[in-house]
Amino acid sequence: MHVQVDNRSASDIDKMKAKFYRYLHLRADGHHRTFKHLMKEMQYDGCESGDKLDQQQQLPLSGEFLPVTNSKHITCEYFIEVECAIPWAPDVEMHIPVGLYEPVPVMWGYQPPQDLVYYPPPPLE
Repeated sequence: MHVQVDNRSASDIDKMKAKFYRYLHLRADGHHRTFKHLMKEMQYDGCESGDKLDQQQQLPLSGEFLPVTNSKHITCEYFIEVECAIPWAPDVEMHIPVGLYEPVPVMWGYQPPQDLVYYPPPPLE
């Protein structure tokens, strides 16, 4: 992931963390249950006061992944949570949605155009 930080504060950013989560929402008979799975966590160096940071940071993924699903009874979604640890202040956090989808199957005869863009449906609320 590409990270750009412009630390205009008087405090250093001690470290940054990236956490990759899977949220699984199950609904049936008026009941709702949510499972939050931490799939991967990485820690990175921060930056000093007045500095700028512009770099690629790796978040290698491994394990079993379910495709993003959005239905009446089951919703599966993924998020990257980025935290910047700042001393004597609340941490700055970002929650970035991530879409994981099955690859398009190869069919005989018809092939979709290369410039065709697929937009997933919005999550249920």
